[in-house]
This record gives sequence, structure tokens and C-alpha cells, in this order.
Amino acid sequence: VGGFGYSVREVDDLAIRYKEHLDPDGAEPRDAELHERRYLTLTPHCSGMTRITGMLTAPMAGIIGAALEPFTSPRIVSFQPDTPDPDALDDDGVLGDAVTVDTRSAGQKRADGLVQLIELGAKNPTVPRLNGAAPTVNLHATLDDVTSGRGVGWIDGLTEPVPYTTVEALLCHADVITTLFGQHGQVLQHGKTRRLFTAAQNRALAARDGGCVWPGCNAPPSWCESHHVDGWLSPTHPGGLTDLDNGA
Repeated sequence: VGGFGYSVREVDDLAIRYKEHLDPDGAEPRDAELHERRYLTLTPHCSGMTRITGMLTAPMAGIIGAALEPFTSPRIVSFQPDTPDPDALDDDGVLGDAVTVDTRSAGQKRADGLVQLIELGAKNPTVPRLNGAAPTVNLHATLDDVTSGRGVGWIDGLTEPVPYTTVEALLCHADVITTLFGQHGQVLQHGKTRRLFTAAQNRALAARDGGCVWPGCNAPPSWCESHHVDGWLSPTHPGGLTDLDNGA
């Protein structure tokens, strides 16, 4: 084989094609067997991370692979709001129009892309619902921690806490329910959810801003989420209003 200059991958592909040519009816029963072996498992780790393991059929892997490909393609420009390159700052220390360098690895891009796709899909009204509610991440934090800007939060189903920065990020684009507990853990009062920006406000912000307003980012409105300029909950100032003047 080496004399013909074939790689190991090419030899493997040729062997599969020859096998299917000699046994054209073999793929069907094998497909049914492989379909029964599919699975996906999420295993929490003591570090706070979660390990994903599983086996997917060829069509399932094809769907996920095609959906994630744009997130890792070098032809797609990605943006990271991390510490800016000093060369991109002007004399006043303000970030110019330079594109922020994306330093994520291919694996990190796939992980971020998978979560983004699931978030978008979970908003679809046709997906299965639990007790009539859309897929929801429940994060618990005390009011003192939220208003003081310190402490931790706890996500249902996970044993490790998340830092306040994660709590703050989720508060920026999530519903908030205030619950008052008694000394023995009984619920004394349970508030209602408050949606931050309405669909009409989102459309107005999209028309006004034309997409992402982060310096150097030209993402269209369909890729963006509406945020408060002055945080809805803040440890340093009164909560910002949910109106167009305070949205971006």
C-alpha cells in the first residue's frame, strides 16, 4: 500500500467502499444496530465542570458537525470581549475599530457553539416543555450577594457553586423570581417573573443600533441579545430601567 502513496485514512476509506460493494445489503441491519447504541451522558466533575460522553449515529453526527462547522471555520470572524490588544487602543486608552482577536481553540469554539445552538433551539415554542415551561436554568443566589456584588450562586442539578460573575451574566438576560424564605426554609413569598425586554423593544433596538454595539463587532441583530446599559441589578447604583434609552 505504501508503494502507491496512500495514507492510512485513504486505505480505510477504500476498504469500507469495497466492503459495501461486496455486501450491499449489510448497511441496513448494521444501521439498526448502531441506532440502538446511541447515547449521551452528562457527568458533573468535582471541579465544577461537566464531562460529556456519548455515541452518535452517522446522521446525528452529520447534523451536529454541520451546525458547529461555522463556529470553527477560519473564514468566520468571531469576537471575544476579553482584554483588548494594547495596539488597538488609541491615545486615550479607548478601543478603536480593530477586530478583537479570538484566542479560543477549536475545541473551545465547538463548546461555545454547541451551547449557543442549544440556547437558540430552546427558545423554539415547538420543543418539549417541562410542566409547561420552556427549558430553564435555575440559579439560586441570596439577595445580599446579588446586591453586594459578591458571593456565589447555585445551579440546580450541579454540586459546585458558580462565582458572582456568572450570576451577574445570567441576570443580564434572564427572568428573575424573588423568593422569601422563613427561618426554617419555608417559602413565605414567591414573586413573579419579569421579562427584561419585550419583542417590540428588541425590534426597536435592532432598528436603532443595527446590530452589536461592541467596538469592532459587526454582528447582525439576529446574533445579538438586548442588554441593559446600566445593569438591571447592580451593587453600585440603583437598577437600570428596562427601556430603549437604557438598552443596547
